[in-house]
Parts: sequence; C-alpha cells; structure tokens
Amino acid sequence: MDTAPAPEYASTPAPTHAPAPDHARPPTPRRTRPAPGHVHVWLVRPPLAGPPAGGPAPRPSGLSAAELRRAASFAHPADRVAYTTAHTALRHLLGGYLGRPPAALAFVREPCPGCGGPHGRPAVVQADGPPPLHFSLTHTRSLLAVAVAPRVIGVDVERLPSAETVEACARALHPGERAELEAAPPGGRPAPYARLWTPTGAYLPAWL
Repeated sequence: MDTAPAPEYASTPAPTHAPAPDHARPPTPRRTRPAPGHVHVWLVRPPLAGPPAGGPAPRPSGLSAAELRRAASFAHPADRVAYTTAHTALRHLLGGYLGRPPAALAFVREPCPGCGGPHGRPAVVQADGPPPLHFSLTHTRSLLAVAVAPRVIGVDVERLPSAETVEACARALHPGERAELEAAPPGGRPAPYARLWTPTGAYLPAWL
C-alpha cells in the first residue's frame, strides 16, 4: 500500500482582496493515479475547532451548496471543522488525480448492492477514458483519512472507545475476536477493540 502525507488545512486570515471564485481557480497539482493493486492513503489533521481569538472563521474551499448546508447543521464547532476539512481535502485530492478544479467535481451515489436504490457508495462523476477512480473518506474530530484506488476501497479511522462502549459493543465482534478481546485485562480493552473493529468499519461501507 502506498501512503503519502497530505497538507494540513489550517485556518488562515482572510485576504484583504476578494478571492477569485472557485470555478476560476486552476486545478490542484496533477497527481499520478495509483497503479492496479495499489492504494494511496492520505492522512490529514483538521485544525483546532473555531478561529483564533479575534480572527476570522476558516474559509471552506470549493465545497458545494449542499456540503455547506451540511456543515452548518452541526451543532458542535469541532464537528463542523472536521466535516469541512474532510470534504475540502477530498475535493483537492480528487481534483489533483482527475486534473479538474476541486469545485468542479460532482458526486453521486452508486446503486445499493442490496436493493439497487440510489443510496450506495459515494462516487465522483468522471469522464469516459481512464479506468474509474474509487475513493473512501472517513474522519474523526482529530484525524481524517482518504483512500484512493482503481477499484472499490474502504478506509476507517476510529477514536479509542470508552470501556463502557467496549462492553456494550463487543457482542458485535466475531467469536474469535471476542475471545481475543477477553484475553486482555478489562481496563486495557479499548485499544484492542478499536484495532479489531476498524477493519470492519472499513469493509462495510466499501461492500455493502
């Protein structure tokens, strides 16, 4: 698996001049697509929730009206910052692979593998030509990950759960995984649980 660091999207003071509209900005630097059998994984840490004291709020770049509405719906500033950072990073990364401005990208839902309804995996609209580029996006308040590959892919990041969460959710693990978890001391189970659950969290959105 190929991994590459992504730039962090920190908040910066607003310019004194009016910025160019997103559709007029040049595409982000072109990136080489992952080769067959390879995956590019990008990790980004969101900035601290909220602007510096006395400073302007972070300015999302290239997000659609629907994404901005979704961001505004979060009650907690940390969730709002994490969402806007994740979707801004996704647009810039995919724009680099596809050679298009981030704001020009359009996203759709693929058909659900189970019922065929329009609520399956998210996908970026692409022109005919090279093989389709697939992606997976996941984030917490403190870390986000984007995986890009020439085939369906899944990625997941998780915060360490509380001991109470582990106790309540351990029943969802495979019996062999539960046995592995129970071998750890009760106070030391959050880390093993997260390690066992995270691959499942990556697999389910990719294939269901």
